[in-house]
Amino acid sequence: MGTGGLVRNQQGEWLAGFSSNEGQGDAPLAELLALRNGLEVAWECGYREIMCECDALDVVNVVMGLLDLNFHPHARVVLQIRMLMNRA
Repeated sequence: MGTGGLVRNQQGEWLAGFSSNEGQGDAPLAELLALRNGLEVAWECGYREIMCECDALDVVNVVMGLLDLNFHPHARVVLQIRMLMNRA
């Protein structure tokens, strides 16, 4: 399962990109890992005001806390994303 993404500025210009091979998993896990990796890349590049885009509504809803995380198959990754989002 591969993931990837990019970091752009307000004008849509490319600033950084990333890709990774994450082994096996389903589509929601790939979306979650791409989101987590993108947040890490943006932070490492020094960007602090970040807007994320994701076309998987179930992923957006679980990350934003709109879906129950109890017994979610990817709860660990969701919690990692939430921690990255709340970094000061």
